Parts: sequence; structure tokens; C-alpha cells
Amino acid sequence: MLHTLVRRTGKGRLLHVLPLGLFVILATAVPARAEEPSSSASAEFDAQGHATIVVPFLRKHCLRCHGPEDHQADLRVDEHLPPDFLDLTIKGRWGEVVNVLNSHEMPPEDEPQPTADEVTAVVDWITEQMVRAELQRRDSAIVLRRLNRQEYRNTIRDLLGVDFDVSGFPQDPSAGGFDNNGLALSVSPLLLELYVDAARKILDLAIVEGDQPPTLRWRFEPETGDGDSNRVNYDGQRAIVHGGQNRVEGGFKVMHHDSWDRHLNARDFAVPHAGEYIIRIRAGGKVPGRDEVVAGARKIHQFRFEERMKEKPDGERYYREEMERALEHFATDRIYDYGPPRLKLIQNLGGQPRVIAEFDVPAPHNDPAIYEVRTRFSTEKAGLTIEYGYDIPRKLENFWMQGNDAFARPELWVDWFEMEGPIYDGWPPASHNRLLGETRPGRSEERTAAREVLGRFMPRAFRRPVSEAEIDAKLALFDAVRPSPRRTSTRSRRP
Repeated sequence: MLHTLVRRTGKGRLLHVLPLGLFVILATAVPARAEEPSSSASAEFDAQGHATIVVPFLRKHCLRCHGPEDHQADLRVDEHLPPDFLDLTIKGRWGEVVNVLNSHEMPPEDEPQPTADEVTAVVDWITEQMVRAELQRRDSAIVLRRLNRQEYRNTIRDLLGVDFDVSGFPQDPSAGGFDNNGLALSVSPLLLELYVDAARKILDLAIVEGDQPPTLRWRFEPETGDGDSNRVNYDGQRAIVHGGQNRVEGGFKVMHHDSWDRHLNARDFAVPHAGEYIIRIRAGGKVPGRDEVVAGARKIHQFRFEERMKEKPDGERYYREEMERALEHFATDRIYDYGPPRLKLIQNLGGQPRVIAEFDVPAPHNDPAIYEVRTRFSTEKAGLTIEYGYDIPRKLENFWMQGNDAFARPELWVDWFEMEGPIYDGWPPASHNRLLGETRPGRSEERTAAREVLGRFMPRAFRRPVSEAEIDAKLALFDAVRPSPRRTSTRSRRP
């Protein structure tokens, strides 16, 4: 844990300090739980009804078998049924009373039986008090509040300037149609572990050390090869550049439809420095008109017609009628009033694919544009994949021909794609300065710097002024884990 809080250079010189208290604030991401209301305090109840309806009933029909002299089933109505409906155990006993009265199990058949009106009055009184207590518990119950995933992401971005990927958190449950209902946002041990892990990652993203990493710029030319054997050297790394089974025209890879063997990708590489990278794609599109759609469909159907005639010539009339009906569909259906082609960009990082962008490409193929997407890379094995993303509704007339290159549909023309980074707006980045400020304390000034960091951060995190005592409480965590210079000098060095 401490390695994300106190950073050192290779020579052991303290570079900057981040107090443990700040880590705790990020790791918990929820306010402290308030004390539960005491269940020993009785809810407001109908005392008059208890005295005039319930007590006489219990004395007359229950006390002989469930009283001081004989307490069958270990129940004494004079001791075990106080009017405290906030106590769940006592409330459960009152519920059993209602059950046995409604089912006529009590009083026993050999005992004097109450009238229906007497039973109804007791059951109604108990039920009313149980409902009243439940409403009071709901109003006063304190749950462990937390942020939902999007609120957590927004909070981290506002506090630190880091756009953290929250997809690793469990999906937030919905209550009443909303996913930010505090009563439904429970906290589990697993979720707390995820918060702690997220805090480490967030601080690693926010805080930097050393000089700004050098910027790389790798351009991938997908027309250079159509197989995994096509490897291209980028700063000593031999990345696979795969153009898929797409035709090449004018130096562009032309993507006609989506298929597993039509994707463009560059993979099996790892960037030397983690950070944010810009992905650029030079691409354009070619959108066929309605005449081209009909002509393409006619060509496919004509070939199909001729093949069927070879197999069964006597079906000519049926084949022609079927073809004409299909061509009428292509001539009139609005789904063939095409828009620009669509591109889907997928990042693979550490073996995990993730769609990072999907967008239309309105630029024409003879005047392509450069489209940019920003994403974060770690130093794990990585890859980028471009897929064709324009979807045409599957109809009876077209589903079997959509993968045919003669079928006219929007084409995506890709010249190249590249990545550049890591990109920073400045050095150190804004997130670093927002946390640590401009000072770089020496070892003797660490505690003072820690207090300054907490003094800046805590009011923003809590969204209110904080007292010196609150800062001291977090600073005590720093004191507990940060060894003194003398203890460091005598301690054996650990890897």
C-alpha cells in the first residue's frame, strides 16, 4: 500500500509525499456510518388501546398458560410481550400472537373462547403498531451510503483530474427506476477491496515522478500485409500489422462488411510508458446510391437465377417472379437510403478487449479525414482493432447476400492508423500539482508537507470546511506508517 503513497527515486531520495489519510479517503469513498438508533427506545404506540384492549385480553385468555405459574413454550405474556415494536425479537413475538389468533390455534379448544370482535380488536391493534414501528425504522435507519459507479467516476475526475475507468466495479442495482438510490447501494467486502485497489490505481495515475517520458508515434499501414506473419518493427518491437481479407485500392484498405477475417489490427506490442495516447485514423467513405443498390442486387440475383436454372429449368417462371419481388424491395425500402459508413475501434489491453469508440465516417473516400480518439495504455501487451460498424437490418430479401462484395453498401476506406503518446498537458500534469502543490519537500519537511496536502484535499473531498482535529486524525495515519530517518537507516533494505 505504501508504495503508492510515498514515492522515491532509485537512489532513495524522497521525491514527494502523499499522506496515507488521502489514500484512505479515496479507498473508502463513503462517509462514516452513523450510529444506529437504539432499538430499546419504544416507538410511539397506542397506550390507551394497549391498556383497554390488549392487556385485558391477555389476562383473560393467555395468562394462565403463559404466566408466572405456567409459562408454556417458554413464553410469558407478562414479561415477553412489552409494547416495544422497534425490537425485532419482540416484534416477532407479537407477530406470532397474530398468527395463532388468526389461525384459531389459541386459546386451546378446552379453554374459554374469545368472541370474533375481541380477536379482531387485538389483531388490528398489534398490526397497526407493527406498521407504525416499521415506518419509524425506515425513517431513522442509517445505511452505509456510497456513490454509484458514475458518481464515483465524476467525483474522482473533479477531485484529481483523472478519468478513471469504473467498469471493473459491479453494476449498480436499480431501485424505483434509479441506480443512485442509497438504500439499494449496499457495500460488500468485495466492493471495499475494489475501492482500495481503485485508490491505488487512481493515485498511480494522478502522481508522477522523474522527467516527462518521451513521446512515441507509431503509424500502422494495414495494406502491408494480410496475415499474422506480417510483423513491423516499432522502436524495437515487432508488432503484427494485419489488414484482413479486404481489397486494397489506391493505398486504402476497403472494408465492405463486418466479418472475423475482415478486421484491421495492430497487436502484440507494449508501450514503454503508461499514459494517455491519441489514436488517429485516416479514413473516408463511399456511399452507394439507390441505383447502385438495385444494380448490385440484380447482379447477385441474376447469377443465382442462372445457377438455379441449371439445376431445375422448369422452375423458370417461379424464379423470375421471386427475383422481381426481391428487386422491388431493394428499389423501395428506405433502409437502403444509406448514411456514411461506421467505424468501431477496439483496444485490447492485457488480453481484455474493450470498445473505446464507435463513430460515423462522413468524409468521402477521395478526400479522407483524420479522426482522433484518446485512450489510456498500460505497459501490458496491447493491440488495436478496427471493425466495420454499419448495420443494415436483416430482411428475407437481403440477409443471404450482405456478405457478398457485389452487394452495394457503405464502404469504409482506411489509409492508416497511428498512436502517439503518452500525452500530457504539462509536466508535472495538473493532477499531480492539484494533489501535491508546487513544493517538493525534503525529508525533514515531510510532515509539514503532509499536513498541507491534507489541508488542501480534505475540504474538497468532504465538500465542507474541516477542523484541525480531522486533519490530525488523518495525519496520525501518516505518522504511524512513515518511518523516522533513524529507523530507516538501521532497517534492513527490502526489495
